Amino acid sequence: MATARSNVIAFPGVERELVLELATTLGRYGASPTALQRLRRARRPDAALMRHAYYELRRLGGHHWLLAVVRAWHDGLSDGETLRALKEMNSDTFEFEPLEAPRAS
Repeated sequence: MATARSNVIAFPGVERELVLELATTLGRYGASPTALQRLRRARRPDAALMRHAYYELRRLGGHHWLLAVVRAWHDGLSDGETLRALKEMNSDTFEFEPLEAPRAS
């Protein structure tokens, strides 16, 4: 019996889950197979990978809160907080706070 091999290269802990959730997010926005493969084959979630994901999401019209979450990972949000936010966004349960309109002076 043949088994399917994954092209995902495992790395420990929540980081692997986070990168795969980010790949899911990119897929929902219509990212190309090449862009998704870069995430799925990642050895670790380094700064270059996160820049790639951020710019790809921005190019695809990602929601500003999603872009903020991706930018804030490793720059204020913990792995757990980032993973939770991405999962909530992918399941459409994220509570988006409306932006306040600028006040007229």
